[in-house]
Amino acid sequence: MIEGRNLVWLRSLRRSAIALSFVVACSAGAWGASGCGASASAPLSVETIELPKLPESSIKAEKTLFIAGETMSFDVSLRGVLGARAVVAVGEPGYVDGKATIVVRSQVASAGIVAAIREVRDDIESWIELDKGLVVSHLANSTFGKKSSHVVSDLGGGMPGPFVLEYTRKGKAMVKIRQKLPKNANVFDIHAILGVLRAWNSDEGDETHFFLLSGRRLWRSSLRVGVRETIKTRMGRYPVIRIDGVAQRVSRGLADIKKMKPRNFSVWLSDDADRLPLLIMATTEYGDLRVEMTEYTRPDRRITSR
Repeated sequence: MIEGRNLVWLRSLRRSAIALSFVVACSAGAWGASGCGASASAPLSVETIELPKLPESSIKAEKTLFIAGETMSFDVSLRGVLGARAVVAVGEPGYVDGKATIVVRSQVASAGIVAAIREVRDDIESWIELDKGLVVSHLANSTFGKKSSHVVSDLGGGMPGPFVLEYTRKGKAMVKIRQKLPKNANVFDIHAILGVLRAWNSDEGDETHFFLLSGRRLWRSSLRVGVRETIKTRMGRYPVIRIDGVAQRVSRGLADIKKMKPRNFSVWLSDDADRLPLLIMATTEYGDLRVEMTEYTRPDRRITSR
């Protein structure tokens, strides 16, 4: 029975990537009632918003916010049970195909009793244009027990429109997947959208839409900026900007996959120059999920959970 419950956790970990698109691939977490809300009488919860019917991308990638050498660490849990830990690390600026870029890497790996049942690990590496926030190149490696896969794409080299993925499963030949996209739309991966949102100068009520690549799957997503408030997390008490989101998985032809229900999630970014993703919460068929930052470091300082 215990193993069965943890296999459910593992499946949730792999299927809930969209809720954590701002932090790491293929992970999501839920702390349960931990008193991390603005007050004990007003616990934080996920806000449900509507997803527009038209699969258009309107987010304008004009810049990104990453600091060379910064690292973010997170605990990932479901129904109050720790199931994974995640790290996002930013490298030094460089050039790819003549474009000024910065490399961002993330890893999420099973932890605690879940790791004893089965290894789950995802590694993502992105090269992102510094002046536009668009993805120049993308690599993803996933492990789920004895199964593994590899995805590589230039995502159009930062150009809008359709793109091609090269997908390889362990023991199988590489397959090229052509993904349709509106001709004026760009696709983002988890790192690119994190950088764009951290740099987004938004006001309450602002909305935006985008396409997100997670593994080899595409999601159309919408975001709405909520209220500015002060909340307490493991990193301490912070003024924050709340962003509520919803995402729908789509096919290679951009049709909604009806058997996959839209997923709602909420993100709390620190309302300061750092724009740290302090907390992400989501709802799934397996229950509430939560990811919480536990440490932030960069060359000039270090902040840990309190």
